[in-house]
Amino acid sequence: MGKFILESFDAGMTEEQISKEIADVFKLPFNKINKEVNLFLQEYNKNIPVNSPPPPSLTNRKIDSIAPCKYTQVAFSPSFSLQISHSDKESFALTQPFFQYLEIQKPESFVADYNLHIQKNKTQDWEIIQDRDILFSGKQLDKIIIPAISYILELALRRDPYLILLHASGVSCKNTSIIFPAIGGSGKSTLCAALISRGFDYINDDVIPVAYDSGELISIPFCLGIKQGSWSVLEKYYPDIAERYVFGRNNLKIKYLQPPKNKPYKKTYKAQFLVIPCFSKGNQCSLEKTSPVNGLKAIIEGESLMKIPLTDNDIEYLVKWVGSLECYILEYSNLEEAIAILKERFN
Repeated sequence: MGKFILESFDAGMTEEQISKEIADVFKLPFNKINKEVNLFLQEYNKNIPVNSPPPPSLTNRKIDSIAPCKYTQVAFSPSFSLQISHSDKESFALTQPFFQYLEIQKPESFVADYNLHIQKNKTQDWEIIQDRDILFSGKQLDKIIIPAISYILELALRRDPYLILLHASGVSCKNTSIIFPAIGGSGKSTLCAALISRGFDYINDDVIPVAYDSGELISIPFCLGIKQGSWSVLEKYYPDIAERYVFGRNNLKIKYLQPPKNKPYKKTYKAQFLVIPCFSKGNQCSLEKTSPVNGLKAIIEGESLMKIPLTDNDIEYLVKWVGSLECYILEYSNLEEAIAILKERFN
């Protein structure tokens, strides 16, 4: 449970969101779970250096006044639109790269699905505001911007009814979609980043909702989160990765990579292929067909999320959905070889 709390927090979830997730799964009172999660984080934070910031959480406070907007960014994804206004150039410079590839010129009649405003208050704390509610605040903007964006992405994810939130990366090639379900640290994001730099279309990284009614993959193409161990590996594909801003805390450091600009992102993709990535040094590259049972096992082991409580229909639907996919195991140690073998099979 501690591992789940820390990984969820590092992924951008707030203390309240983590507590709600646990309370919903185990059908326990939210207040009791929230107290336990808070105590756990307090104990954990005793081992964090004094200069490390506390975990950001939703403030539940109303804003007194909103500073004048000097910079505005409008991003339009297949599933939602977002407008971020800034009272300071510093916040604009930090957040613009996250959605630069989805930017549009704001039409006069445009009304975004979600609106954020970022400003400094009288005490020089940063505030991230939505509809006059202060979502997050803190001295360091880079410590609260990822949780704020994750909060908006979660709202967007829950707009459409979904069967399951896959812990997976996804790409598409000539209308052929491929999902890579796997546990954290398996290299699925690194593989996905390399593939889209070589011409594959981008669906999602890390979380892919599966629509309940159609079984299609819902695309919310946020930037790819690449952990520190893969930075040098991806220099060949993203020469500017060394200059990218480093987010994260303690031992988990992440850089975010933009998908290619001007790509025609679609809202949904037909699910066709499931590939289980198995990276290991010295592996000879191979792509072998496997059973849907192993595909379902990879989805479960990857800690994908389904709505609780589950019904018999939900489980039956999921089994049938995985059974409709062609499933493979990809063994590899070299990205170029992995790209070549996937292109040969799915191009």
